[in-house]
Amino acid sequence: LEEQLFLYDQTRRLKEALRGGDATPFQIGDADVSVNLLFLEDSTRTKESFRNAAKFHRVTVNEYNAKGNMGLTDTVRMLAGYSNKQSVFVLRTKAEGVCLWLKNSIGETATQQGLPPPSFLNAGDGRHEHPTQEFLDEFSFLEQLRWDRTSIHLALVGDLFHGRTVHSKVDGLKISPPCVST
Repeated sequence: LEEQLFLYDQTRRLKEALRGGDATPFQIGDADVSVNLLFLEDSTRTKESFRNAAKFHRVTVNEYNAKGNMGLTDTVRMLAGYSNKQSVFVLRTKAEGVCLWLKNSIGETATQQGLPPPSFLNAGDGRHEHPTQEFLDEFSFLEQLRWDRTSIHLALVGDLFHGRTVHSKVDGLKISPPCVST
């Protein structure tokens, strides 16, 4: 919960800085840091959002098609090995839990090579989660409520079983105290 609140606060500060004209304190600005986009299922809006965010940070942006003969774990291990510094992998896949799997299986390899363990961002995985969309939703709720977390009321409609954002919403709504209505 503290990490979520920290990220919302940082995002609010970034948005204020962008409105004020100087967001440089938020930019990484290091071409040796790489953001690797691995989208194993289509999502133009999500992919372009991450590409634009990486460009904002002035880091190297790579896009890969992991549909070749090499498996995903081997592809990520190879790409992490190409990195001079920190590597970030943004993954969109139909398989659930891929980011956690890769973090556990690749982190040790990177450390053995003298590199920092790569970071993994879940851009949607199967019916499981879509945490980046949930982050945007919660940020929008908080902004509309002028950062008052005491009460967030919303209705979830549609295919809740197959919708990935609803699964992430359970975690996202932890920022507000529970409210039971009868």
